[in-house]
Amino acid sequence: MVGARAWHVQRGTDTRHENWVLPRGSCGSIRPNRPIFRSASTVGRDVVGGGPTIGEHGPWAVAWAREGNTPSQATGIAFSAMVAGLCCYTSCRTMIGTYPDLTELTLADHAILDPLLRQLREGVSELTFAGIYCFREPHGYRIARLPDGTIFLAGSDKGVPFFVCPFALPSADWLAQLFTRFSSLKLATEAQADQLRAAGYQVDEDRDNFDYIYRREDLAALAGRALQKKRNLVNFFVKRSTYQAHPLTPDRVADALAVLEAWRDSSSDLTDYAPAREALLHATEFSLQGQIYYVEGAPAGYTLGETVIDGTMLVVHYEKTIPNMKGLSQVINMDFVRAQPATCTLINREQDLGDPGLRQAKLTYRPCAFVKKYRVRRATDNVEV
Repeated sequence: MVGARAWHVQRGTDTRHENWVLPRGSCGSIRPNRPIFRSASTVGRDVVGGGPTIGEHGPWAVAWAREGNTPSQATGIAFSAMVAGLCCYTSCRTMIGTYPDLTELTLADHAILDPLLRQLREGVSELTFAGIYCFREPHGYRIARLPDGTIFLAGSDKGVPFFVCPFALPSADWLAQLFTRFSSLKLATEAQADQLRAAGYQVDEDRDNFDYIYRREDLAALAGRALQKKRNLVNFFVKRSTYQAHPLTPDRVADALAVLEAWRDSSSDLTDYAPAREALLHATEFSLQGQIYYVEGAPAGYTLGETVIDGTMLVVHYEKTIPNMKGLSQVINMDFVRAQPATCTLINREQDLGDPGLRQAKLTYRPCAFVKKYRVRRATDNVEV
């Protein structure tokens, strides 16, 4: 892997160069004479999929990677340029620190990270600002930017340190340095896994964290023999209960919090209680959407999620009900999917975390695919990138 030779951020001028850059809509190939120009409102879109050109939004920034850089490096260079420009544009109260310093995530980071995270195309459920921020305490998330421009997250699971590269892999030297401080790279995508496997790293499927993907029409209809038990549960609840569903608007958050507290009182696993509570409190700020359900006039369940990949995939982050509501979870699942526009064709119901019961429950809904994730570790043999 050749080290990054040049990157540049320039405001207010239309400067074009005969350099190699990432083409629009591609993370896997490069071609010449396609400088990346972005306005603040569409920052990052050329790196990961479509978007207006400079002619549509006016000159604001340009980033490039010279001939010889890999796609991963070109991606990192472009993102570093966009982040630098976006920091200037937003005038955030806090800035992402430079490694080896690791800084805490704050709400001010939303202005920097959310536009970049929304350009990702893999559909990894954890890699949204809501997913990262609300789980910053359970995973001990910190953030930093390497001198080569790569932004990464650092965290710890049960005292074992890991790092995550949401946007791009760093240069070979910096990657090697990260592996001396952290035991593994977590949430690696298939593209990253392929690159690192070829470079000699140990790459393992993280099956417990695969996201389950379903077709919208399958969950909306629950048709066929395979989903008959789900239909039966829906019918059981509908015939025996008087219920109403409403969008989870700010004026109904208090009712959703009441449901969450009732769930907490009856649950033995409270891992996502605090994240679920924070997500409700920041739902509007994080562009989350949801529905709340009232049974016999009292709040009884809610769901909360967000769309990714330009609205084509719904990620369901939370689904909570009060105790003794047989069939309500299945109703919520079906209703929330039906409420999505036709442009939303895939539903991501996140991972099973290795829990046998949860895995069985997710499999019975007949997923059409998985978002695979990988854990990467330093191999004992030589590594070349």
